[in-house]
Amino acid sequence: MELSRLLLLFERDLAQFKYPYLDILQIGLSPDVVTKRLSTLHISSDLLVILYGWRNGVLDMDNRVIGQMELFARAIMLPLENAIEHYDYAITNDMWKEKLFPIFTSGGGDFLLFDANEQNQTVGQILTYSPSVTLSEEPVSIYDDMNTMFETVIECYRQGAYRFDESGFIEVDYQIEQQLSQSKNPNSEYWKLDN
Repeated sequence: MELSRLLLLFERDLAQFKYPYLDILQIGLSPDVVTKRLSTLHISSDLLVILYGWRNGVLDMDNRVIGQMELFARAIMLPLENAIEHYDYAITNDMWKEKLFPIFTSGGGDFLLFDANEQNQTVGQILTYSPSVTLSEEPVSIYDDMNTMFETVIECYRQGAYRFDESGFIEVDYQIEQQLSQSKNPNSEYWKLDN
């Protein structure tokens, strides 16, 4: 299924599962705006244009509780401008390689990165930068591609791996998440680690 359709399905499912924070996700940006901003970083990706055309991350992130911004486990969608700031900081400080673009954060220094480098073996994959979990400064593949990431997350909601408590915080059944994620992402290293 193409990404734009998956995102609409994801949003529909979030509403069905009573995701309490759809209203804090900003409306999407025009393709021209996304393309222009990414081009300043020498990044070109139709998938990032589609993602940020769907929604532009969480509104007013600095004034919200981390646990009440997650779209799924360990994943708060970064607004494009914040993602660019994190990208610039990471590249300047040699945290990860160029063209690994942060699209989600845990809120605690971990990131999900989209690999937009056509020269990498992992191009198109989603990698996690989470040194405290992976015990490595190198990002590790976590989803085989962006479509598979959203397919996996949708299935995690449907199978009960992700749900919300009465306070609006996400609860995770890590065993179900692990099983679903590993089966849907056979080329990703993260789900093979002993976390």
